[in-house]
Amino acid sequence: MNLSDLATTILRIEQLPISKVRFAKTIYFVHKELIRLKLSTNLEIEYIRMPLGPVPFGFMELAANNPLIVVTKLFTGLAYNTSQYSLRKRRLSVGNKSNLDLAVKNALDKLRIMTTSELVELSHKDPSWINNANGRLFSISNKDLDNSLPFRFKSSNASSEEDDQLLQASLVQGMIHDIVNESTDLEHPADDGSTTRNT
Repeated sequence: MNLSDLATTILRIEQLPISKVRFAKTIYFVHKELIRLKLSTNLEIEYIRMPLGPVPFGFMELAANNPLIVVTKLFTGLAYNTSQYSLRKRRLSVGNKSNLDLAVKNALDKLRIMTTSELVELSHKDPSWINNANGRLFSISNKDLDNSLPFRFKSSNASSEEDDQLLQASLVQGMIHDIVNESTDLEHPADDGSTTRNT
């Protein structure tokens, strides 16, 4: 299942628009669950390491490459999170639910009750995010799969403003971390010949 197919499936099941940062994290965590269930492989979607967690490679071109996906702007909250992703209004066949649909729905049920900032923080605990620098391309590793989604019975009580503040704090913290690392690299350059891709 490629990025476009997974994004369409998620939006079809969710039915409501999903904000940009949340959608990127949702794709990441659903993909992890599908790999764990052997319904997908880690090579089908790659990710770029960013301060707010992994972003699927090709995410910014999703709407341009998939005529079913629509991006609209809501001029509230954080400027970098104003894009809302949804599906064009059209009839999608319901039919029998496949194992893939059921697995995606189960993952979404767990994600739905978590705030976006919590999803960002969870993604920061995965080894691939920890061990890569910003801009690096990577695939989900077996070690990442060891971190499963926590089980929770009810939604967080955080307001959207509080969630925005936590997202902003995560972004700033990630940027400071990268600045410190880059400064350290300048003082003590690595001789590993690192590249922009790390799988």
